[in-house]
Amino acid sequence: MMWLELKKITPNQFVFTFEQAGRYPDRKDYVASFCNPQTLQPENDGTVLHRFSRLGANILAARHSEVLTRVYSLIAESEHLKFQEKLQFLQEINAVSPGSLFVWKEIASFGRNHQFTKKDVPTVLKLYKKLLSEFAATPNELPSLVSGLLSFPEMEAQRERLYSQLFAMLDAHKRPDLIFEAVQNLAREELKNNNETAALKNLAGAALKYYEEASRIEPILVLLEQTADKNPKAHRDKIADFYSRFLALVLKKTDLPLDYRLDMLRRAEACFGKYDLSALQSGAKREILKLEQSQ
Repeated sequence: MMWLELKKITPNQFVFTFEQAGRYPDRKDYVASFCNPQTLQPENDGTVLHRFSRLGANILAARHSEVLTRVYSLIAESEHLKFQEKLQFLQEINAVSPGSLFVWKEIASFGRNHQFTKKDVPTVLKLYKKLLSEFAATPNELPSLVSGLLSFPEMEAQRERLYSQLFAMLDAHKRPDLIFEAVQNLAREELKNNNETAALKNLAGAALKYYEEASRIEPILVLLEQTADKNPKAHRDKIADFYSRFLALVLKKTDLPLDYRLDMLRRAEACFGKYDLSALQSGAKREILKLEQSQ
């Protein structure tokens, strides 16, 4: 259950706390999803918190911004706005009440559709800094927004550095779920540029840091293995090193669920076999047998 507890109300502002019951206290990544009864669109608790934070700061400005977003497409079409004019108009709408999800989705689509060009890089860097700032307290939407904003080709040289800022923010929030989503987005961009080594490095880094995330780690491992499979000969040593380090962490953490530890051993054993890493495969089989016997 979640609710807003109002603390102070004035004609144009309110102060509230976001209360909840039923969430494990150490699991901030458990996200409640539901259907908004007014818009009938899917939302989550982070989206709700973000919207009410904007309303609480300035009710009239947030409502004004909402009206502007509704007429944005009509104005852009009737006035035949060019790309740069649309971008300027969107930034002006966002200035009315910072943190408009509609505005940031539209701006992110410009990157995804490659409407930004090399001359826009300085502008995008400023937008990126502003995006992280406006969603710092409610980061649920950041992986998707960042992925769109930074996806045009001219951002390739700076993309990994910018993503590292996002990872640091999400780590401070204790949100491995969002880090996993973001690192997959980054890996897919790297793979578009045939940079398999960078994709493997980032995927492996996330898996090794958050190896305890039993319910969330599988997509990372799947993408990592698929990436390595693109050039097995070149990546054989990388996959051997990764799974050796990964298993060492998983097996040492004896309070992890037994089923998870067995699943990871079997996954690694199959991968070792595929890459003809017989010594590592034999070692994994022995560990599997030990755990099965203890079970």
